[in-house]
Amino acid sequence: MTSLLVADEAGRLLAEELAGRLPDARGRFGPFGGRYVPETLVPALDRLQEGVERWLHAEDFQRDYARELAGWRGGRRRSRARMACRGSGAPRSG
Repeated sequence: MTSLLVADEAGRLLAEELAGRLPDARGRFGPFGGRYVPETLVPALDRLQEGVERWLHAEDFQRDYARELAGWRGGRRRSRARMACRGSGAPRSG
């Protein structure tokens, strides 16, 4: 395998990534490697990946996520917490 990709191979890999087919079941991105993390993190990353696959595209998760994002963007909720100024007793914006 060569270290440089030809244009059509790079385009194919980009299309696969955008379609959500990468990384594959072994965690590889085409001819490239996968996760390079300490062995102690592998079980946690596996659980995280399982959760993403199970819940990320679920309608109820997306609805709750959109609601939370609206709140943090300054929708129904304040985008910043309010806190008291030291010594004044008056609240101020964070």
